[in-house]
Amino acid sequence: MTGARVQDAWLPLAFSGDVAGQDPVARRAFGQDYVLFRDGQGIARALEDRCAHRRVPLSLGKVLPSGIIECGYHGWRFDGGSGRCVSIAMLGEDGRVPPVYRVAKFDTAEKDGFVLVWRGAPGSAGGLPNLALEIDGAPASGEHAITLPHDAFVRTLLDAPSLLIDLGPLFIEPAQLGDPIVSEGGAVTMQFGVHRHAIERRSIAPPDPPFILEVAAQPITGVCRLRLSDIAHNVLLSAIIVSEPVIDAVTQLRWRAACQPEMARNEHLAFAVKAAVDAGELRAVRPSGAGRLWATPVSAEDHAEAKRVEG
Repeated sequence: MTGARVQDAWLPLAFSGDVAGQDPVARRAFGQDYVLFRDGQGIARALEDRCAHRRVPLSLGKVLPSGIIECGYHGWRFDGGSGRCVSIAMLGEDGRVPPVYRVAKFDTAEKDGFVLVWRGAPGSAGGLPNLALEIDGAPASGEHAITLPHDAFVRTLLDAPSLLIDLGPLFIEPAQLGDPIVSEGGAVTMQFGVHRHAIERRSIAPPDPPFILEVAAQPITGVCRLRLSDIAHNVLLSAIIVSEPVIDAVTQLRWRAACQPEMARNEHLAFAVKAAVDAGELRAVRPSGAGRLWATPVSAEDHAEAKRVEG
């Protein structure tokens, strides 16, 4: 699947509002099963989604008012801050629970409307990614799974966003504008022209686009930031797409997006990620190199040196 690319990273596994109440949230990403819930202080917690007793998914249980998660099979209860089993129904209220009864716990954080889980060792978490939108106001959001491997989804978004992104009546040109850009952090960025209608293919070059779509994919996780701007560089739409591989050919997607009210009103601008991709159109995509750079990340310095040598 994506085993060669799995490294320590923050994974945005849920919208903050989805982790609430007594129903735990199950997530699977990069081969790991997680259960998300809130403790008694309202802090989002993440444990391995299996009971230490019979390996039944804890996500099939419930969250008690105290913020302890209870397995739905034999009632074993676990603390989200440590992963330790704190109570076993058959032992009674005063029964001593052996300290070895525990499940793996993962560091968590909340930022920009997402619950993030650190997939590395506890206590080793790095800095949180920036998932904030560039436009104020109430964002729209959505989520669904797509039948496409995780790496293929990110590469397609970099090489041919028109296959995956819906901007309402606006048309994303299939041809890329310029070469891929690699930032110091390893993010890969590609730009595309956007028109108010489809451009007929003629022997002459199409007119200059009134809008530019910029797609930037972060290394490892494939978190993608999209920005639609006009020719004066005013940001008209800002979107964040987070994705996680569920199984080999299925990727879970979540996105948040906000656009300038004038664009929504005058151009009917909207944002959504398509639930399916046309296989024939996908086969016809001409790779820009951006997807390859993301799949085999290099530093900005190495990329610049390679371009210099090519030139």
